[in-house]
Amino acid sequence: MELESKDARIRKTEVTMPCQLGLHARTATRFILFAKQFSSDIRIRKGRLSVDGKSILGLLLLGATWKSKLVVEVEGDDAEMAIQAIETYFLMRENCADDVIEALRGEEDV
Repeated sequence: MELESKDARIRKTEVTMPCQLGLHARTATRFILFAKQFSSDIRIRKGRLSVDGKSILGLLLLGATWKSKLVVEVEGDDAEMAIQAIETYFLMRENCADDVIEALRGEEDV
């Protein structure tokens, strides 16, 4: 759901956190690796807190839990392509690392 913006180089959208374990270190790292393919600046906001979408500390600071509403703002030359890709990214549960973490919980410490 793209939100209106007056500048053609700025795009906004609202996404929902699909990961049951929320935005933890592994899912944040996956998103950053994905986001770095775009030259545009990416900001992610939860409530009043807005962070750099390419910063692990920023993303973890959001404390985004399952089904949290996040506003993504992209500014730059490839903003249109980036915002569409980010919307798709947040719709795909396979971008969550929930399954890996659940499997690790089942293993015994050696």
